Amino acid sequence: MKSDTFQLIVIGAGVGGCSIAFEAAKNGLSVVLIDKRKKEKIGEKFTCDTIPSYVFDELSLPLPEDDEIRLIVKMLKVFSPDMHSHFTADIGAYLVDRQKFSQRLLHYTLTQGVCLYDEAEYGEPVIENGFIIGVHCRMPGGEEKEFRGKIICDASGFPAVVRNSLPDSVYRNEVLNSHDVFCGYGEVRDIFIPSGTMEGIVPYKDFPGLYYFIRNSGYARIIPERDGRVNIGCWVPLNSRNFNPEKLTKQYGDSLSAYIGKKIYASSTESEAYIALRTCQPELIGNGFMVVGDAACQVSPISAFGIPGSMIGGKLAAEAAASAIRKGDVSREGLWKYNIRYKTGRGAAQAFIHLIHVFLQNIKDQDINILIKTGLLGATEFNLLMMNQTYTYTRLDFIKKFLSGFPHIRLLFRLRFLYSMCKKMEKHYRKFPHDIKKFDAWGLKRKRLYQKLFKGLKLEREI
Repeated sequence: MKSDTFQLIVIGAGVGGCSIAFEAAKNGLSVVLIDKRKKEKIGEKFTCDTIPSYVFDELSLPLPEDDEIRLIVKMLKVFSPDMHSHFTADIGAYLVDRQKFSQRLLHYTLTQGVCLYDEAEYGEPVIENGFIIGVHCRMPGGEEKEFRGKIICDASGFPAVVRNSLPDSVYRNEVLNSHDVFCGYGEVRDIFIPSGTMEGIVPYKDFPGLYYFIRNSGYARIIPERDGRVNIGCWVPLNSRNFNPEKLTKQYGDSLSAYIGKKIYASSTESEAYIALRTCQPELIGNGFMVVGDAACQVSPISAFGIPGSMIGGKLAAEAAASAIRKGDVSREGLWKYNIRYKTGRGAAQAFIHLIHVFLQNIKDQDINILIKTGLLGATEFNLLMMNQTYTYTRLDFIKKFLSGFPHIRLLFRLRFLYSMCKKMEKHYRKFPHDIKKFDAWGLKRKRLYQKLFKGLKLEREI
């Protein structure tokens, strides 16, 4: 069997994979990217993705330009399940052509000297003495090839092919709960509402934003596209009794037939269907192993924006990898810095947001109607949540919430309990242990916080 050796092996050349590969190469590492798709197909998706503007500033990346931009997003309209109430949150983001954006990242990565093997499919890990030291892949001609490296990174997206193939002696994986795994389906159709028309339950052509419809056990969305079209879709958790996102999307589109056409120009595929909306994996590292992006569950739970977490996670992982290799220690302890930096920063906000997501997905539609109608949950919160940020209420805020929610005192107290748990979980993540020996105690407290939340919300589930 042929064998090649690199310092860093990255499985998956998507946004997360390119991010860690690019930054690692900048830090002087020899890097190989391995992807099962053809080079020109990397990033191919039936529609677009949303990237908040702050990501480009934080990573010092040029802003999208020309045909890479589908829409400059300025706002988000969130509707109650009965569609009688809504609020508008201010967000600054770009709706980008995913393939063009991914190809730009791939170009940046390859110009740093990163080696790409496309049409190469991951097979199994090579493990020695409790470390992953390489991978076996099937190459385009069908032959097997072995790649050996100091560190192997799983950036394969939701399937997490490497992460899910490792024994506990290498990496301690947290299996995903069906409550947190969502399956989605989307379609691109015509929209009949002229530009500038008074806003309603469907955006007019060229509306500078997104429409979200929150519901118990799922949500729907309408995203403007070019040429007078929109992307409509539904996302449903795997544990839902009404689990058929394609059927739900078609029913949803048909219910809006006065505004949206029946012709379907494009639809999502099986490979785009699944997403984990939860906190990131408790451990982002193992012995000779790192995980980034969707494979690490770094998607923000309410917005479902995956690119920011993938890119920021990739950068932090690359810096930790370069430091570990220079020190000659790629063990779980040697790579621990990545865990610390992600969990105490973006990961803490993601944990806060996950608890709100759990709450919204497990209360009745009537209660969501009340939350949005009374302003108990509105633009103030979503302006921050959509940017993967947390919020803090002042005493005056509590008084205002109490006055608006007083007729619904039961719901008001549940919301107060939720906020308290969100702040406790955020604080717990901000204090993520720098000493690896304290991690198990940290993990036990994390579990107990979740159990308290589930008990308070009367949910029969585990993390």
